[in-house]
Amino acid sequence: VYSNLRDFRRAKDYHVRELEIRLKQLGPEHVDVADFYNNLGTVYSHLSNFQQAKDNHARALDIYLKQLGPVHVDVAASYNNLGTVYSDLGDFQKAKDYHARALDIRLRHIGPWHIDVATSYNNLGNVYSDLGYFQQAKDNYVRALDIRLKQLGLEHVDVAASYNNLGTVYSDLGDFQRAKDNHARALEIYLKQLGPKHVDVAASYNNLGTVFSDLGDFQKAKDYLARALDIRVKQLRPKHIDVAASYNNLGTVYRNLSDLQRAKHNHVRALDIRVKQPGPEHVDVAASYNNLGTVYSDLGCFQKAKYNYARALEIRLKQLGSEHGNVASSYNNLGTVYSDLVDFQQAKYYHTRALDIRLKQLGPEHVDVADSFNNLGTLYRNVSDFQQ
Repeated sequence: VYSNLRDFRRAKDYHVRELEIRLKQLGPEHVDVADFYNNLGTVYSHLSNFQQAKDNHARALDIYLKQLGPVHVDVAASYNNLGTVYSDLGDFQKAKDYHARALDIRLRHIGPWHIDVATSYNNLGNVYSDLGYFQQAKDNYVRALDIRLKQLGLEHVDVAASYNNLGTVYSDLGDFQRAKDNHARALEIYLKQLGPKHVDVAASYNNLGTVFSDLGDFQKAKDYLARALDIRVKQLRPKHIDVAASYNNLGTVYRNLSDLQRAKHNHVRALDIRVKQPGPEHVDVAASYNNLGTVYSDLGCFQKAKYNYARALEIRLKQLGSEHGNVASSYNNLGTVYSDLVDFQQAKYYHTRALDIRLKQLGPEHVDVADSFNNLGTLYRNVSDFQQ
C-alpha cells in the first residue's frame, strides 16, 4: 500500500520488518523470503539506492534459482529486476544480458502475447536506447506496444509508457514530429488515468518539452519543462534524479533562449544532484558536464568548457565504449573548444574522431555527420587549407 501511495520510505520500513519476521519463521531459503527481498529491491530502486536494490534482487534470484529452477517465471522476474537496476547503475551491457534472459524464459513459458513479455521487450528497448542502438530500441518498443494494445486496451498507462518510449527513440532517430505525436498520446492517457499532478504526467511534460526544444520552439519547451519540474519538486524529493533531469533540460532550453546565466544555474543544480545520485561515474553526470561545457563555451570561458567536456568524455568512454554516439558528441565538442583556443591540431584530431564514429553509427546522410563535416571544413579554412 505504501508503495502504491509512493511513500517508499515507509514501504521500506514495512518490508524490512516483515522480512525479519519471515526469516525467523521460514528460514533464509524460502520462496516467500525471496519475495520480500524482491519487494525491498524495488523500493530501494524508487529511493534511488541502486546498490541496495541490486543486492536485494540478487538475493531473491539466488533463492528462486535454488527452489524453483533456472526457467521459472519468478526467476525471469528477478532477471528483469536486476536488468533494470544495472541500467540505473549505468552498466548497460549487463542490463541487456539480464533482460535477454528474462525474455527468453517468458517467451518459452507464458507465450509471445503475455504482458510480461511486453515488459521484457520494453526494457530491452530501454537498454538498446542507452547503448545508442536506436533502431533496435524502436523495434523492441513496437513489439511491446503491440502486445500492450492487444492485452490492455487503448487507454492503459502501460500503453502510454510505450508511446512515451517510442517518442523518445523517434527523437533519437531525428524524427521529431513522430516523437511529438507519441509523447502527446502518452500525455493524454496519463492525464485521463492518473490526474494532472502525477509523476508520469510530469515525465510526459518533460518529454514534450524536450521535443519542442528539438523543433526549435523554445518558449513552448520551457513551459512544458517548467510544468514537469513543478510536479516533480512537489511529488518527489528535491534531490531526486528526475528533478535533476528537469533542471538539466531547463538549462538546455535557457541556453537556446540565450539566457546563459540561468542555463548555467540549472545545469549546476542538475550536476550537484547527479554526482550524489546516481553517482560520479554515471552517464547522466557526463551529460551534465557536457552541458556545462557548452554553456561555458558560450560564455567565452574556454578553459572551463574544455575541463567539463573532458570530464564528460572520460565517463562516456568508460561507461559506453569508444564507438557510442555520445562519445562522438564529446569528441566534437572538444574539437570545437580547441578551435576556440586556437589549437587547430588538437581540434582536427577530435573532429576526425567524431566523424569516424558518426559515419559508422549513423550513416552518411545523418545531420550529425553533416555537422562533423561542417566543423572540419571550418577548421581547414582557419588553417588556410582551402582544398580540404
